[in-house]
Amino acid sequence: MRNKVLEKRLRENGMIQQELADYLTERTGIFVSQTTVSSWINGKSNPREDFIDEMCELFSVNPEVIFPTALFFEEQKIKDKEYPYFTIVPSSPDEEVIRKEEINFLLKNFKKLSKMEIFVIGLHFGLEDGRFWTLEAIGRAMGKKFSGKNHAKGNSYTRERVRQIESSGIKKIRKFLSAT
Repeated sequence: MRNKVLEKRLRENGMIQQELADYLTERTGIFVSQTTVSSWINGKSNPREDFIDEMCELFSVNPEVIFPTALFFEEQKIKDKEYPYFTIVPSSPDEEVIRKEEINFLLKNFKKLSKMEIFVIGLHFGLEDGRFWTLEAIGRAMGKKFSGKNHAKGNSYTRERVRQIESSGIKKIRKFLSAT
């Protein structure tokens, strides 16, 4: 979904996407391209927390004003490594109750999934604690947790392999749901 709020704030401040990218690069010391800013505006990705903070300071707004979906980037430390994940803040207590009921239903039916599929889907879709992990972070965590004939323990799984495992699990869930 297009972020019209960010787009409007840029317009109001007489800025173009490249200028915002340059500003964030200068303020954080981390390179930001115009393409990255464009993907935030087009709703294809969300900025890191430090970028959100800088934009809020620049535009003099709270994070929930500029990013109303309340999707924020955080860092989680696991076994001395940092794994990025996202957290969704529920908009109401009712939404949280409904979400927990849906999660409980899915967890009861996860018996049809492999341990890897449960692990990947659970982390990527926030079924554990509401934190949405990136595929890359899941791949690193899987390298620590799983090892096999073709995969040495400690090596990361690629994003593509994690996506394939997730896709396989989702197909099983869809098949189960269409049968009920």
